[in-house]
Amino acid sequence: RHLSVAAKSALMLSLVFLLFFVYNSSKYFAYSFLIVVPFLSFGILFAVNAVLRFAERGSVHPASVLVTAALMVVLALFVNSNFSNAHKITDKEAVQPRFAKIINAEKDPTLLNFMTLDMGFYTYANLMPPTKYFYIPNIPAEKDNGIRKSQIDLLESAQIQFIVIREYQQERRTELRFPVLTERYMLVDDAQQKYEGNIDIYYRLYKLKEA
Repeated sequence: RHLSVAAKSALMLSLVFLLFFVYNSSKYFAYSFLIVVPFLSFGILFAVNAVLRFAERGSVHPASVLVTAALMVVLALFVNSNFSNAHKITDKEAVQPRFAKIINAEKDPTLLNFMTLDMGFYTYANLMPPTKYFYIPNIPAEKDNGIRKSQIDLLESAQIQFIVIREYQQERRTELRFPVLTERYMLVDDAQQKYEGNIDIYYRLYKLKEA
């Protein structure tokens, strides 16, 4: 009610552009919805404000305000799979702390997410990425400006001590695609974990072979 027309227009346009460019892309990921979550606060405020107006007129009981707000929060947190799936894996079950224990057993270890997105291993191992291209973003190989090649060069020059990969199948296809992985590194641990609640992901940790 207290926002200017320009401010309201800017908010609406930003929401429209977000929805258009995210959901009009060639790929969709469940977590893409998270960028829209901040806008939900405006909807909650609008709904609560509307109920308050009716309460002031005596047509709605004040308790309805609390019920409305609580219902909207519950729907946002528990119906949305981004939030519900986040509680299905504990630290004891997660692969990140398991790999981090192996990595941190070494003195001054280095780590690289090879040919994959960042998966939280740097955070759990309390490590800073040792190189500029420490993960692979969601862009085609032909448009990555040499990101993938730079990671292969890092493996060939043996600059990284630990390598983490993830695959959607049990077979080690990354090893077949990149022979340098087994030439320079050895598999020290692997684990299976659910992704987005129902997708089986296979994580593998490699360590640099001793010269």
